[in-house]
Amino acid sequence: MDDLNIAILGAEAWNFDDIRLAGTLIEELSHFSRCTFTLQDNVDCDTDAAFLINGDESTLANLAYAYDHFIPVVAFKRSGGLASQVADSYLDERGLTRIRSAHIDTAIRDLANLGLNRRAFAERLATVDLDFDIYRTKPKRFIRINPRDPISISELEKALSEVAQEDVSFEHTGLEGIFVSSTHKIGGKVFGEKNPLFGKHYFIQDAASAFAVYALDLQPGQSMLDMCAAPGMKTILAHDSVGGDVKSVALDRDVDRFYRMRQRFAEHGVAIETLRMDATQYTGPKYDRILVDVPCSREGMTVRYHRKLRTVISGFDSVLQVSEAKVRGGNFLRRDLLNNAYDHLKVGGMLVYATCSVNKIENDSVVSDFLRSNPGAVVDLVDIPTPFFAYERSVIGVRVMPGQTRGLYFTRIRKVNE
Repeated sequence: MDDLNIAILGAEAWNFDDIRLAGTLIEELSHFSRCTFTLQDNVDCDTDAAFLINGDESTLANLAYAYDHFIPVVAFKRSGGLASQVADSYLDERGLTRIRSAHIDTAIRDLANLGLNRRAFAERLATVDLDFDIYRTKPKRFIRINPRDPISISELEKALSEVAQEDVSFEHTGLEGIFVSSTHKIGGKVFGEKNPLFGKHYFIQDAASAFAVYALDLQPGQSMLDMCAAPGMKTILAHDSVGGDVKSVALDRDVDRFYRMRQRFAEHGVAIETLRMDATQYTGPKYDRILVDVPCSREGMTVRYHRKLRTVISGFDSVLQVSEAKVRGGNFLRRDLLNNAYDHLKVGGMLVYATCSVNKIENDSVVSDFLRSNPGAVVDLVDIPTPFFAYERSVIGVRVMPGQTRGLYFTRIRKVNE
């Protein structure tokens, strides 16, 4: 049974009700069945999670340490003081991890889940020599020119410099059509105003995800299946890489994502057949190329766009909500997707298995199991022709480390015989 190190913060400002609340928590902790707890009155590098009851300015140092070290905090908002001020918020614009509001009936379960998830999360990263520091910085932003409404790089630099109110420049990455930006101020909104160039003349397309598409080595006149296609940007990139001379089919089972993908295809005028369905149940013809970008823990998504805050924040908080059981249990789906993709691959054809996670469970383990069961499948890795990746290459796959880009894992498999 796991033993979690739990801090209870805010005692500097406690009144009688707070002391009683703390006593109730301690009593409940002693009866919790999933794990045991070691209590602390301060946070340190060994702390797994923390409660915040009331608190004042003298509590801030502990709270800031927890926040900066990715230690989840559950705050009892009704206790007042600092807890009421910070509950349901981030302490700064980095958005490292949200301080959650506690309800007495579920507080211990919620805190235990967060503490256990954090510990397992750290262990998964450690197996590939990474830690939570990957969530402190923003990867660079990469773009691709829209071939249906193109603009020269020099014209785009000039126009975006006016939008961003600073000099904007782009450097070619070595990947066909993919450029790295000198600034992050190139999204759909800049300074709260709509950017008229975005989506019309260019797309934001992370270089790591673009490489997973280029690894398919799609050729004009071939057929391609994208098994988990939404939101569809990789499918469009594959379509554009051969000037639209491809018979593409895109699958996705999520209703909202599927219809947004269809709308995106229509807006860009790309001829891609779409089917809303569970890709593990797909039956159809065999294809020259198949992309299997499977659902995962999304560890490599080191930043994400927060719709309510309208800004890019750390991706840590999203991954923190994924339990180890869910990570491991998801391998059943990942294996089924990969196996069905292979069943629909032509002899001589190639598929790319990809995730936006970096751990070995969702990647190397899935690929190894697949290869043992399919002797006609051969790993056929490809070199990465760009300095913008920090990556590790094994005999079965490539792990792109988060930093300049978001994190990614992929492997390319060729079917040499049935």
